[in-house]
Amino acid sequence: MSVDLLPRARAVAAALSAAPVAVIPVGDSPARVAVGRLGRAGYVTNFGSDTVTAVDTGTRSATATIPVGSGPLGVAVDPAGTEAYVGNSSSGTVSVIDTATNTVTATIGGISSPAGIAFSLDGSRAYVVSEDTGRIVVLDTATRTVVTSVLVGSSPYEVVLSPDAPYAYVSGVGTVTVIGTDSLTVVATIGGFTQPRGLAVTPDGQRLYVADQGAGTVSVVDTTTYTVATGIGGFDAPVSLAMGPRGALAYVTESGSGALTVINLATNARTATVTGLGASSGLAVTRDSRHIYVADTGADAVSVLNIPVPVSPDQGPTGGGSAVILSGRSFLGTTQVRFGDRPAVSFTVVDDTMITVVTPAGTGAVPVTVTAAGVTRTIGTFFYLQPPADPGRGARLRSHGGRQHPHHHRHRPVHHAGSTPGHHQRVSDRRLRRPAHLHRAARSPRSSRNRPQGPCRGDHAGRRRQRPLLHLCRSADDHHADFLTCTARGGRAGHLHGGSGPCRCRDGNAHGYGLVRLSRRIHSCHRRGG
Repeated sequence: MSVDLLPRARAVAAALSAAPVAVIPVGDSPARVAVGRLGRAGYVTNFGSDTVTAVDTGTRSATATIPVGSGPLGVAVDPAGTEAYVGNSSSGTVSVIDTATNTVTATIGGISSPAGIAFSLDGSRAYVVSEDTGRIVVLDTATRTVVTSVLVGSSPYEVVLSPDAPYAYVSGVGTVTVIGTDSLTVVATIGGFTQPRGLAVTPDGQRLYVADQGAGTVSVVDTTTYTVATGIGGFDAPVSLAMGPRGALAYVTESGSGALTVINLATNARTATVTGLGASSGLAVTRDSRHIYVADTGADAVSVLNIPVPVSPDQGPTGGGSAVILSGRSFLGTTQVRFGDRPAVSFTVVDDTMITVVTPAGTGAVPVTVTAAGVTRTIGTFFYLQPPADPGRGARLRSHGGRQHPHHHRHRPVHHAGSTPGHHQRVSDRRLRRPAHLHRAARSPRSSRNRPQGPCRGDHAGRRRQRPLLHLCRSADDHHADFLTCTARGGRAGHLHGGSGPCRCRDGNAHGYGLVRLSRRIHSCHRRGG
């Protein structure tokens, strides 16, 4: 398949996988959706009809219509799955729903224009956005009383809690406010946004994703520095965010186009967009990661979608070595994963719905198949892309006498502790000659204390590592893991992660070199830009 046909083929594949598996009629103007961590209960706030629709995520059907206060907006299910809190924005109350009986058991008043709601990890407190007052109201869930409130700024919208640290994040006009849930004070204010709305935190708590409806972007915030690390553009009024429970994918609803877009958290790249969802608003992902519930405000319904990205990312270099996530079902007992007629370099069955794979070399567009229990199924399509040609490369080599000039050579020199820097000398188009000191380092057992035993960047020469070998992620661009990538597992500067896996080089490709005794192979990875 030619490159020109790739966008069309990928669009067709996305459309075929995006048809809702169910459309659940709900009340007037559904706004937000919440799904419990336990059980099968889900709840949809119907802003226009002053009701909440209870949904069974197992049967994908509505089970009850619950009258609440006026203008219900935010909704959240507590960690135990026993109660759901609903913010009634027009009546200034919070309704407490018993999930066993789907009835309102209490109403908490005195909260002006409640919107987003989030529970603490132990369920002892609920944090409620008060839009009119610019505050977060903290509720004691045992006594159902107001504990305190914290001023966060103008027109707050959504609140989420970090899963691994005592912090709450609140979106408002132009800012995201960070609250210490232990001290109940503001600890930081993150600026630079236009109209931040939906928020989602990765399971490791190290990255915060912010849907900026006004700017049409999703920003990625480093939660250790409270700065925007990167931005993902091209969205049409993104409004809500949901994190997949396994931390591999995030989902964004775009109110401007009625679309759902999927972000691969390992690469922070858009991997699929599902259109035709009407006036998409709130969304939630089921605990098993199989389905996404999207509120369609215009159609007064909730669309239930299968995870729309069976292969993520769905493209990579012809040399192989890309870390890919396969999503589906019935993966337990998988014996083989193939890309076209070639078996995967390696694969790991995470659970019944997810497999992580390292791609083999290949060309063109190939089907990805999974064999389990003697049955082979096609999961999706993977597209091998040729790297762009560099017409000036030969001339540059000749101008420097056969050795690439450092300013034109994208492969940086490797520095070993106690040795002098050296460049690999080109012997032919297929082979590089290592400097002599690299040969000595590889041969001499006593040189092991100078071996760089971390990622193949030459950044850590001379540092000793304990066994088993650990991964050190210097930045979000270094990915070393046999599961997803170390950034999906929480990689960041100064954090160590156990395990072994492919060596990922500066060109973004994993070349399958084990990290153990890496100095013996670093010249090979160096040839690929490590």
